[in-house]
Amino acid sequence: MITIRPFAPADAESVVRVHWEAVHETAGADYPPDILNEWSIPVTPERVQAFRATRATSKEITLVAEKNGHVVGFGAFLPATNELTAIYVLPEAGSQGVGKQLLQELERLARERGLTELHLDSSLTAEPFYRANGYVRESTEEHTRASGRKMPAVQMRRAL
Repeated sequence: MITIRPFAPADAESVVRVHWEAVHETAGADYPPDILNEWSIPVTPERVQAFRATRATSKEITLVAEKNGHVVGFGAFLPATNELTAIYVLPEAGSQGVGKQLLQELERLARERGLTELHLDSSLTAEPFYRANGYVRESTEEHTRASGRKMPAVQMRRAL
């Protein structure tokens, strides 16, 4: 059984690990290693602390998904801009409804806050997931990473 709950500071290391594994394993077929390494840097105590500090001041609503007491996914949205900023699931928990449950709860919270739509920049890997959940492709773009490398992405939107 999957439990969805608000992110707590104690979840920081687990969330960073989920991000690392989802990016490097799940998205690995769609992006080259240099992009993957910029998208998600290795899990270190410094990265965990930086993530925890960012969450403490962020206006994002962040949720985690737990299975058997372990964090297996997380998701977030930014109410001020109607932006769905993240849904990541451990590769071994993929195709078990974790992402869908996170998305449904994030959308419920967005509606509760008066939002009428959400938009996102999806990875190529996640586009089919979002499309299956009612999101529509608006355009294809390239994110320019800090190194200057280009990362293909898909802008998507859904009315709530």
